[in-house]
Amino acid sequence: MNFKISFLNKENEKIRLEFSRKKKIVFYI
Repeated sequence: MNFKISFLNKENEKIRLEFSRKKKIVFYI
């Protein structure tokens, strides 16, 4: 259970990083 939660947190972090990168790209264009 704990492992699953930490895994999900890491995935969420990745998604958030990707999303913020895309937002920056959109912002600069």
